[in-house]
Amino acid sequence: MDKSVVYHRPFTVTHSLQVYCVYVTNLSEEQATALTFSAAAHPAYFGYADCTGRSVLKAHLGMSLMNSGLRVGDMILEGVPDGEPNGAGLPFEALGFTPTAVIDNLFLPFLGYRINSQLTGENREDNRSALATLSPDAAHLESPDIWMTSGRYGYLQDGKHRESMEKASLLHLDQPALEVAVSKLVAQGHLYILRLDEWGNLLYTALVDVEVEASRYQTFTVGLRFNPKDKRVELTTFF
Repeated sequence: MDKSVVYHRPFTVTHSLQVYCVYVTNLSEEQATALTFSAAAHPAYFGYADCTGRSVLKAHLGMSLMNSGLRVGDMILEGVPDGEPNGAGLPFEALGFTPTAVIDNLFLPFLGYRINSQLTGENREDNRSALATLSPDAAHLESPDIWMTSGRYGYLQDGKHRESMEKASLLHLDQPALEVAVSKLVAQGHLYILRLDEWGNLLYTALVDVEVEASRYQTFTVGLRFNPKDKRVELTTFF
């Protein structure tokens, strides 16, 4: 925490039970400022951490924070093995929301939320489940060797993605080396937006973290296409 938190007031952690963390996503800079300003009025608030990029704190939160539910309109969907939702006793009803139970084995693979942090292989089962929804054949690809056409390689070098390639320190690589580098990044990334397009292409996206400076990481998006005939994965975009 001392490496990541911007403290509103002095605070020394002597036990983890002293700290209550809330992870908020998709905030603009203005929204983040308004949120921290509002939270500062609460006597228990002592600071915030920017978890946009990779950090030790973000990795810890990614493996420890509970998923309290998914908001859909005025409902809070929560995965439960049996019984009633809202086992944590959060004040959903007081705030105008209705806790709604969803069977655990349906909630976790389809509605669960994963903080995008470096998982060092711990997301293997998640990736396998995600790829299985794309194609039964794709589910067997734990770490596919990603390839690209020569035209696509040239496009990444000279097109609108050149700036991203340069930031990720990939611009100098020849095509075989770039394919190897992207394959390693995707194997550690998070998969999402799995879809079948109007032309029958099986597409998905990977979020990958790249160290752009010493101990500073930036997230990039890799577009991928799976071909069930030859069980190969092709790179389509990088930005």
